[in-house]
Amino acid sequence: MFNVVFPKYTEQRYYNIHFKYVLNILKELECDISYEEVDGFVVRINKKTFLFDYSDTNIVVNTELPVFKFHCHEETDNVFSFSPVSFHNWSQYKIASESIKYHAEGELSHRQRCYGNALQRRVKLRAELIRNYDNVRLTQVSQIKYFHEIDTTYLAVFCPGWCNNMLDRAQFQYMGLGCCTVSPKIPEVLPFETRLEPGVHYICCKDDYSDILDIIEEYKSKKEECIKIGQNAKELFQQTSVPRRLGEWIKKKL
Repeated sequence: MFNVVFPKYTEQRYYNIHFKYVLNILKELECDISYEEVDGFVVRINKKTFLFDYSDTNIVVNTELPVFKFHCHEETDNVFSFSPVSFHNWSQYKIASESIKYHAEGELSHRQRCYGNALQRRVKLRAELIRNYDNVRLTQVSQIKYFHEIDTTYLAVFCPGWCNNMLDRAQFQYMGLGCCTVSPKIPEVLPFETRLEPGVHYICCKDDYSDILDIIEEYKSKKEECIKIGQNAKELFQQTSVPRRLGEWIKKKL
Protein backbone atom coordinates (compact mmCIF):
# COMPACT_ATOMS: atom_id res chain seq x y z
CA MET A 1 0.00 0.00 0.00
CA PHE A 2 2.79 2.46 0.96
CA ASN A 3 6.54 2.84 0.62
CA VAL A 4 7.70 3.43 4.19
CA VAL A 5 10.99 4.44 5.81
CA PHE A 6 10.63 3.45 9.46
CA PRO A 7 12.80 4.12 12.54
CA LYS A 8 15.36 1.42 13.16
CA TYR A 9 15.45 -0.02 16.67
CA THR A 10 18.27 1.72 18.56
CA GLU A 11 17.16 0.93 22.12
CA GLN A 12 14.54 3.68 22.12
CA ARG A 13 12.24 3.69 25.10
CA TYR A 14 8.83 2.16 24.32
CA TYR A 15 9.97 0.91 20.88
CA ASN A 16 8.47 -2.53 21.45
CA ILE A 17 5.13 -1.06 22.53
CA HIS A 18 4.43 2.05 20.47
CA PHE A 19 6.84 1.91 17.53
CA LYS A 20 6.05 -1.74 16.81
CA TYR A 21 2.32 -1.14 17.12
CA VAL A 22 2.57 1.21 14.13
CA LEU A 23 5.08 -1.08 12.42
CA ASN A 24 2.80 -4.11 12.78
CA ILE A 25 -0.07 -2.13 11.26
CA LEU A 26 2.12 -1.23 8.27
CA LYS A 27 3.22 -4.85 7.93
CA GLU A 28 -0.39 -5.99 8.03
CA LEU A 29 -1.04 -3.55 5.16
CA GLU A 30 1.84 -5.21 3.23
CA CYS A 31 3.77 -1.96 2.87
CA ASP A 32 7.25 -1.83 1.37
CA ILE A 33 9.27 -1.03 4.53
CA SER A 34 12.91 -0.04 4.98
CA TYR A 35 14.63 1.16 8.16
CA GLU A 36 16.99 3.94 9.16
CA GLU A 37 18.24 5.60 12.34
CA VAL A 38 16.34 8.83 13.03
CA ASP A 39 15.77 11.14 15.99
CA GLY A 40 12.32 10.81 17.48
CA PHE A 41 9.45 8.97 15.86
CA VAL A 42 9.81 10.18 12.29
CA VAL A 43 8.28 8.05 9.54
CA ARG A 44 8.42 8.72 5.80
CA ILE A 45 5.41 7.45 3.90
CA ASN A 46 5.52 7.70 0.11
CA LYS A 47 8.40 10.19 0.57
CA LYS A 48 6.32 12.47 2.83
CA THR A 49 7.62 12.92 6.38
CA PHE A 50 5.33 12.51 9.40
CA LEU A 51 5.81 12.36 13.14
CA PHE A 52 3.95 9.71 15.14
CA ASP A 53 3.47 11.20 18.61
CA TYR A 54 2.63 8.28 20.90
CA SER A 55 2.71 10.19 24.22
CA ASP A 56 -0.20 9.75 26.65
CA THR A 57 -0.59 13.50 27.10
CA ASN A 58 -2.74 15.65 24.86
CA ILE A 59 0.20 18.02 24.31
CA VAL A 60 1.70 17.61 20.84
CA VAL A 61 5.49 17.20 21.08
CA ASN A 62 6.35 18.70 17.70
CA THR A 63 4.18 20.58 15.20
CA GLU A 64 6.87 21.39 12.64
CA LEU A 65 5.92 18.19 10.83
CA PRO A 66 2.46 16.72 10.21
CA VAL A 67 1.68 14.65 13.31
CA PHE A 68 -0.33 11.48 13.79
CA LYS A 69 -1.22 11.83 17.47
CA PHE A 70 -2.14 9.05 19.88
CA HIS A 71 -4.59 10.27 22.57
CA CYS A 72 -5.57 13.27 20.47
CA HIS A 73 -8.29 15.51 21.91
CA GLU A 74 -8.62 17.95 19.01
CA GLU A 75 -7.37 17.80 15.43
CA THR A 76 -5.85 20.74 13.55
CA ASP A 77 -4.58 21.25 10.01
CA ASN A 78 -1.28 19.63 11.03
CA VAL A 79 -2.33 17.24 13.82
CA PHE A 80 -4.27 14.10 12.95
CA SER A 81 -5.73 11.58 15.38
CA PHE A 82 -4.36 8.04 15.41
CA SER A 83 -5.76 5.15 17.40
CA PRO A 84 -3.60 4.48 20.48
CA VAL A 85 -2.06 1.08 21.13
CA SER A 86 -4.53 -1.79 21.21
CA PHE A 87 -3.40 -5.06 19.60
CA HIS A 88 0.02 -6.06 18.29
CA ASN A 89 -0.96 -9.40 16.75
CA TRP A 90 -3.74 -8.71 14.28
CA SER A 91 -4.19 -12.36 13.33
CA GLN A 92 -4.81 -13.06 17.01
CA TYR A 93 -7.30 -10.20 17.15
CA LYS A 94 -9.21 -11.54 14.14
CA ILE A 95 -9.54 -14.99 15.69
CA ALA A 96 -10.52 -13.57 19.09
CA SER A 97 -13.06 -11.12 17.65
CA GLU A 98 -14.79 -13.93 15.79
CA SER A 99 -14.77 -16.46 18.65
CA ILE A 100 -15.41 -14.35 21.76
CA LYS A 101 -19.09 -13.76 22.55
CA TYR A 102 -19.96 -11.27 25.27
CA HIS A 103 -23.13 -12.23 27.15
CA ALA A 104 -23.05 -9.69 30.03
CA GLU A 105 -23.04 -12.60 32.48
CA GLY A 106 -20.50 -13.88 34.97
CA GLU A 107 -17.99 -11.99 37.08
CA LEU A 108 -16.77 -8.44 37.44
CA SER A 109 -13.36 -7.73 35.85
CA HIS A 110 -10.70 -5.29 37.04
CA ARG A 111 -7.40 -6.92 36.08
CA GLN A 112 -5.14 -3.87 36.26
CA ARG A 113 -1.78 -3.58 38.01
CA CYS A 114 -1.43 -0.88 40.65
CA TYR A 115 1.63 1.10 39.55
CA GLY A 116 2.92 4.40 38.18
CA ASN A 117 0.58 7.38 37.89
CA ALA A 118 -2.40 5.08 38.46
CA LEU A 119 -1.12 3.59 41.72
CA GLN A 120 -3.24 5.47 44.24
CA ARG A 121 -6.35 5.54 42.05
CA ARG A 122 -6.21 1.82 41.34
CA VAL A 123 -5.43 0.86 44.93
CA LYS A 124 -8.45 2.84 46.15
CA LEU A 125 -10.76 1.47 43.45
CA ARG A 126 -9.57 -2.10 43.98
CA ALA A 127 -10.19 -1.87 47.73
CA GLU A 128 -13.73 -0.61 47.11
CA LEU A 129 -14.49 -3.48 44.74
CA ILE A 130 -13.02 -6.09 47.12
CA ARG A 131 -15.10 -4.75 50.02
CA ASN A 132 -18.32 -5.14 48.07
CA TYR A 133 -17.86 -8.11 45.72
CA ASP A 134 -16.57 -11.64 46.20
CA ASN A 135 -16.29 -12.50 42.52
CA VAL A 136 -14.23 -9.61 41.11
CA ARG A 137 -11.26 -10.64 38.93
CA LEU A 138 -8.13 -8.76 39.97
CA THR A 139 -4.87 -10.63 39.38
CA GLN A 140 -2.89 -10.70 36.14
CA VAL A 141 -3.41 -13.60 33.73
CA SER A 142 -2.13 -14.47 30.25
CA GLN A 143 -3.38 -12.24 27.45
CA ILE A 144 -5.26 -15.08 25.74
CA LYS A 145 -7.02 -16.00 28.98
CA TYR A 146 -7.75 -12.33 29.64
CA PHE A 147 -9.39 -11.91 26.24
CA HIS A 148 -11.49 -15.08 26.48
CA GLU A 149 -12.72 -14.18 29.95
CA ILE A 150 -15.02 -11.74 28.15
CA ASP A 151 -17.29 -14.74 27.51
CA THR A 152 -17.93 -14.93 31.26
CA THR A 153 -17.62 -11.26 32.27
CA TYR A 154 -20.55 -9.17 33.43
CA LEU A 155 -18.82 -5.75 33.40
CA ALA A 156 -15.17 -4.68 33.07
CA VAL A 157 -14.15 -1.70 35.22
CA PHE A 158 -11.10 0.35 34.16
CA CYS A 159 -8.97 2.97 35.86
CA PRO A 160 -6.70 4.50 33.15
CA GLY A 161 -2.94 4.72 33.49
CA TRP A 162 -1.11 8.00 32.91
CA CYS A 163 -4.14 10.13 33.83
CA ASN A 164 -7.73 9.50 34.82
CA ASN A 165 -9.27 10.60 31.51
CA MET A 166 -7.70 8.71 28.64
CA LEU A 167 -8.31 5.62 26.55
CA ASP A 168 -6.52 2.85 28.41
CA ARG A 169 -4.99 0.08 26.30
CA ALA A 170 -6.72 -2.76 28.17
CA GLN A 171 -10.08 -1.00 27.95
CA PHE A 172 -9.60 -0.40 24.23
CA GLN A 173 -8.83 -4.10 23.75
CA TYR A 174 -12.00 -5.11 25.58
CA MET A 175 -14.00 -2.61 23.54
CA GLY A 176 -12.53 -4.05 20.35
CA LEU A 177 -13.70 -7.50 21.45
CA GLY A 178 -17.22 -6.36 22.26
CA CYS A 179 -17.23 -6.11 26.06
CA CYS A 180 -19.15 -3.44 27.96
CA THR A 181 -16.66 -1.37 29.95
CA VAL A 182 -16.85 1.27 32.69
CA SER A 183 -14.41 4.16 33.15
CA PRO A 184 -14.26 7.94 33.66
CA LYS A 185 -14.88 10.14 30.61
CA ILE A 186 -12.77 9.30 27.55
CA PRO A 187 -11.96 12.53 25.67
CA GLU A 188 -9.94 11.21 22.70
CA VAL A 189 -10.95 11.67 19.11
CA LEU A 190 -10.22 8.63 16.92
CA PRO A 191 -9.58 8.53 13.16
CA PHE A 192 -12.35 9.72 10.85
CA GLU A 193 -13.30 12.38 13.43
CA THR A 194 -14.91 9.75 15.67
CA ARG A 195 -15.47 10.09 19.41
CA LEU A 196 -16.42 7.58 22.06
CA GLU A 197 -19.84 8.43 23.45
CA PRO A 198 -20.79 7.65 27.08
CA GLY A 199 -23.80 5.38 27.24
CA VAL A 200 -23.21 4.31 23.64
CA HIS A 201 -19.68 2.88 23.52
CA TYR A 202 -18.92 2.63 27.26
CA ILE A 203 -20.43 3.46 30.64
CA CYS A 204 -19.06 6.66 32.14
CA CYS A 205 -18.45 6.92 35.89
CA LYS A 206 -17.34 9.94 37.92
CA ASP A 207 -13.65 10.81 37.97
CA ASP A 208 -13.43 9.89 41.67
CA TYR A 209 -15.32 6.57 41.12
CA SER A 210 -17.78 7.57 43.86
CA ASP A 211 -20.69 6.22 41.78
CA ILE A 212 -19.02 2.98 40.66
CA LEU A 213 -20.99 0.72 43.02
CA ASP A 214 -24.28 2.30 41.95
CA ILE A 215 -23.36 1.74 38.28
CA ILE A 216 -22.41 -1.89 38.88
CA GLU A 217 -25.71 -2.56 40.65
CA GLU A 218 -27.78 -0.63 38.09
CA TYR A 219 -26.43 -2.53 35.10
CA LYS A 220 -27.04 -5.94 36.67
CA SER A 221 -30.61 -5.55 35.46
CA LYS A 222 -29.61 -4.12 32.07
CA LYS A 223 -28.06 -7.12 30.37
CA GLU A 224 -29.33 -6.27 26.89
CA GLU A 225 -28.10 -2.69 27.20
CA CYS A 226 -24.65 -3.94 28.24
CA ILE A 227 -24.53 -6.25 25.22
CA LYS A 228 -25.56 -3.37 22.94
CA ILE A 229 -22.88 -1.05 24.37
CA GLY A 230 -20.27 -3.78 23.88
CA GLN A 231 -21.37 -4.32 20.28
CA ASN A 232 -21.33 -0.57 19.59
CA ALA A 233 -17.77 -0.37 20.94
CA LYS A 234 -16.66 -3.29 18.77
CA GLU A 235 -18.19 -1.73 15.67
CA LEU A 236 -16.52 1.61 16.41
CA PHE A 237 -13.17 -0.14 16.88
CA GLN A 238 -13.53 -1.91 13.55
CA GLN A 239 -14.52 1.34 11.83
CA THR A 240 -11.58 3.34 13.18
CA SER A 241 -8.77 1.22 14.59
CA VAL A 242 -8.05 -1.94 12.60
CA PRO A 243 -5.14 -1.88 10.10
CA ARG A 244 -7.31 -1.58 6.99
CA ARG A 245 -9.10 1.49 8.30
CA LEU A 246 -5.92 3.05 9.69
CA GLY A 247 -4.35 2.56 6.29
CA GLU A 248 -7.26 4.40 4.69
CA TRP A 249 -6.84 7.19 7.25
CA ILE A 250 -3.12 7.56 6.53
CA LYS A 251 -3.82 7.63 2.80
CA LYS A 252 -6.41 10.35 3.35
CA LYS A 253 -3.80 12.50 5.13
CA LEU A 254 -0.93 12.00 2.69
